[in-house]
Amino acid sequence: MNEQSRITPDATRFPLSQLILSAMNPRQHVDEAEVAELAESIWTAGLIQNLAGIETASGEIEIVAGGRRLRALQFLAARHDDLAQTRPELANPPVRIAPDIPTAQA
Repeated sequence: MNEQSRITPDATRFPLSQLILSAMNPRQHVDEAEVAELAESIWTAGLIQNLAGIETASGEIEIVAGGRRLRALQFLAARHDDLAQTRPELANPPVRIAPDIPTAQA
C-alpha cells in the first residue's frame, strides 16, 4: 500500500489577495452566472466548505480544491469594497494547506 500524507485538519485564514487558482485545480473555466449564484449563496449562508491549497515559495496560496468558491469570494470582494469590515470571514477564508505537491494533487 502507498504511504500517503494527509492535509492538515485545521485550516488557516488567508486574505483573498494571497489566494490564486492553481493549475492543478480541475475547474479552470466556469460560467460567470454560476459564480454569481454561488456568491449569493455564500453571502447568505457563509462559506460552508473550506478551500484547500498549497503555499508557493513566494507566499501565495494556490487553491487546488475550491476554484468556484474562490471565484465567488473574489466576485463578492469586487462588489463589496468594505468586505473586510462587513464580512471578515469571507475576506479571509479558511484554507487547508497540503504539506506537499503529491498531497495537493491527490
